[in-house]
Amino acid sequence: MRFNLPAVAASFTGREEELDALDDALGVADRVVITQAITGLGGIGKSQLAARYVQQRVDGYDVVAWIRAEDGGIADLAQLAAKLGERVDGLSPSEAAQLALEWLGDSEQRWLLAFDNVQSAEQLDGLRPRSGIGRVLLTSRDRALRQFGTVLTIDVFDEETATAYLTDRAGRRDDEPAARRLAGALGCLPLALSHAAAYCQSGTSFTDYLELLGELPARELFDSHPELSYAQTVASTWKASIQAASTDAPVAAGALDMAAHLGPGIAVCGARRCGHCGRAKAPRRRAKRAGALQPRDRRRRQRERASPAAETVCDDAAARNDKTAALRALAALDDAFPEDVRLPANWPLCEQLLAHALALADALQQPGEAGPQLINLLNRASDYLNRAEPGQRGLATAQITLRHAERVLGPEHPHTLTTRDHLALAYHYAGRSGEAIAILEPLLADHERILGVEHPETLTTRHNLALAYLEAGRVGEALRICEALLTDRERILGPDHRETLRARNNLGRAYLDEGRVDDAIAIYEPVLADRQRVLGPEHPETLFSRHYLARAYKDAGRIAEAITIYEALLADRERILGRDHPHTLTTRRSLALAYLDAGRVDEAIAILEPLLARKASGSSAPRIPSPAAPARTSPSPTTPPGASPTPRPGQRTAARPAGDASV
Repeated sequence: MRFNLPAVAASFTGREEELDALDDALGVADRVVITQAITGLGGIGKSQLAARYVQQRVDGYDVVAWIRAEDGGIADLAQLAAKLGERVDGLSPSEAAQLALEWLGDSEQRWLLAFDNVQSAEQLDGLRPRSGIGRVLLTSRDRALRQFGTVLTIDVFDEETATAYLTDRAGRRDDEPAARRLAGALGCLPLALSHAAAYCQSGTSFTDYLELLGELPARELFDSHPELSYAQTVASTWKASIQAASTDAPVAAGALDMAAHLGPGIAVCGARRCGHCGRAKAPRRRAKRAGALQPRDRRRRQRERASPAAETVCDDAAARNDKTAALRALAALDDAFPEDVRLPANWPLCEQLLAHALALADALQQPGEAGPQLINLLNRASDYLNRAEPGQRGLATAQITLRHAERVLGPEHPHTLTTRDHLALAYHYAGRSGEAIAILEPLLADHERILGVEHPETLTTRHNLALAYLEAGRVGEALRICEALLTDRERILGPDHRETLRARNNLGRAYLDEGRVDDAIAIYEPVLADRQRVLGPEHPETLFSRHYLARAYKDAGRIAEAITIYEALLADRERILGRDHPHTLTTRRSLALAYLDAGRVDEAIAILEPLLARKASGSSAPRIPSPAAPARTSPSPTTPPGASPTPRPGQRTAARPAGDASV
């Protein structure tokens, strides 16, 4: 099986000693994982060397996969899991990625896994196989990767190799002296040589090309500050190439300017209209990876990770105070990022676009009137992570988004208030209800003061605070909010509005937590009938009401009625969502517990044993939704009222489904 293997430059030159060194390190006949890292400056040719090695040795392995690791490799590893035959429906990209690593670790097949452009040793720590008959090849600028295995540090070409590359690639073998001078001026840097050779291939002499480059770094700078000198060199050759390309293809410069403000690997284009010219686009398709365009990040800690080409584009735009390309990139990305991040089917695309959203936020420091659009995009990215894999990534993204919102829009802008709600939601999904409450209590006061006590966002925050109180065991406070909120929802929206139905459903949840089972049943029975009438019998919220009613019957001792509902609900969820969807697994577990209460022990064991096996293996453990899923804050004022989210899978085990979420 071959996955995502990159093309190797037809003009690949030299590196024979380096290829031999890789062979010595990875060619050992051993049944353990061996890791080899290739390090060096940007533009030095690390990825091409790795690609060449993979190309030459691919026949020696049963499975060979190339993982783009700029974003941690999660998106590609998740796709690899599906390619390996793993069932990934309903799983977050991170969970699917772990399935791929576990498959490799357990397999008796020989495999080669290449991680290209690893940003840091910390990033890689949880995303590599630790067992199996395999080899791991890494490329990175971070020399700290030596902790995982041997490191091969590569340098620029020697003068002879650089000269031969230029003459062969440009087809100008009779111009060796000029090629030698040009190679020296470019510091023998492979990426700059590639730009130069491609330009001169069309007929320009090496001498003329050197003249049009203008100012290049002094020779002594290559020895004293190689990173700086190579960045300047690539910037000069990049500008010349883009100016020439724009003559024949005017759209090229604009498209590349947009790409420079995004993350690495422009893999999927989902925009319906071209961000550069505004014309309608062809159907969604794969685009070539912009290998030279790495993420733009203004923070000094990460600045050295961006490619000189992308730095050049962004620095030129900043010097002219020209935000055109960045704003076009924002419009295209906003159009491409899925609106409904609650659907697991949308998670792979969300994961692919997440790195672009974060990179664009760093590049677009002053979005102007587009500030709300940027914050809404980041909130969708944060909401995706909260629902797909509650934990540190979702928290970090929500914290980044809030910093941007406060800087761009101010602390009391409505979109900043919404972002605070998203951060509280991230803490709640991570099981940190105390920190969620610490955000929601003052946020509710701010919403009431700034937007009014009956504004939809204010009501949503009241809803979220009530559920956070339930999660923290503060049932009395939650119940008071739920009762008052239901009164307000019915008065403002009417009895059949989705938000009103959610408020009724979650009041029933509060009654259950307080032990008022009869009151809960009195809520759930009519709510289920109303949802079936308003939303339909197979709507996700209708299914949740069936689950809650079954739980209430079980708590009331009406076990036979609970089992009847659970059995029918399980059949429906298996048919609608699939056998491995988290909500299906939740219902299966609840049915097993009901069988236990009914004394049907053998039937309970038949369900619980495979669930326990899944949990123990960690490969695809049932992710039981949290008992109290907060309301989903509105991504934008244009979100349709009552748009209904599917409650997300949580981390802690519980026999009950998540509380209804709101928009």
